Amino acid sequence: MCRGLGMGVSVLALVVGALLPAAALAETVELGTIIIRGGPDEGKSGKLAKAASGGTKTETPLVEVPQSVSVVTETAIRESGVTTIGQALAYSPGLFASPAGGNDSARYDFQSLRGQGYNGALFLDGMRGSFGSGNLSLPQFDPFNLERIEVIRGPSSVLYGQGLPGGLINAVTKRPTGGTHRELAFTLGSENRRELRFDLGGSSRDGSFDFRLAGLARAADNRIGHVSEERFAIAPSLRWNIAEGTSLTFFGSYQHDPEGGYYGSLPPEGLLTSLADGRYIPCDFFAGEPDYDRFGPVFTSDTTLRHDAAEHTGSPPPSPWRGSSANRRSFGPARGCGGRG
Repeated sequence: MCRGLGMGVSVLALVVGALLPAAALAETVELGTIIIRGGPDEGKSGKLAKAASGGTKTETPLVEVPQSVSVVTETAIRESGVTTIGQALAYSPGLFASPAGGNDSARYDFQSLRGQGYNGALFLDGMRGSFGSGNLSLPQFDPFNLERIEVIRGPSSVLYGQGLPGGLINAVTKRPTGGTHRELAFTLGSENRRELRFDLGGSSRDGSFDFRLAGLARAADNRIGHVSEERFAIAPSLRWNIAEGTSLTFFGSYQHDPEGGYYGSLPPEGLLTSLADGRYIPCDFFAGEPDYDRFGPVFTSDTTLRHDAAEHTGSPPPSPWRGSSANRRSFGPARGCGGRG
């Protein structure tokens, strides 16, 4: 019945069109002018990045960089509400943002570029962000304290030293902007999530000094029993404007993760298919020993001395000191939970 009704409407439309005069069919409709206005989007404060320092170690327009570079800006990070670098890079081509699978861990940053290993792929302010080997050498840097995240594809050892031939990820920390801004946010969410974030910046009266202070405090439970996450991070920075085109920036950051969230998995038997007795594993099952399993705390600190001259402005030189420490012990079945002491 619906098909017949459709045919009737089509025939009626043809008849009405045939009866209309040719002048009416030829009449044109002139639409009004539409004006679209928008503010500047220079990349550091907008979603669209036009320049990056990762490909050349200088602030260079992306169209002039002879390498494939993608940039996730501070605005994109903030508006997407991501809590890890992996989440921020989820839509970047040429990399696997979360090789660890569905883990919602607040412990590590795992990213694999062009099918290569993840250890050695992450850099912070132009300096390698991982230490040694293994998972414990991969501290997680909170994206709220980052100005942008740059993905540089292809060999870059000439600029960054020892690295992976597939490329690298360079996270750039927040620096003073010279303007006054005040940001304070409080978030509540599922799993008893509580988070306080702040980002404050300004300048001295005579313009000789610019400062910025960013930080956060976060705590939440987890869908897995006996698991929680907790983080405290702060990143102060001070820029001394010595003369026109010359400045000296002091930066330090500190991050403390008393609880690292859930890092593990369960076998498909019992989740996707039933066990031998017909039962299933509960979704909140903890494959470990609550009285034994421990992670953390993780400490990460960084200091940077930066000099920007008028003829050379780019990424800061390697930091004089950066360190991270962590302690993990876990117990679980040999298959599935991935728990090794």
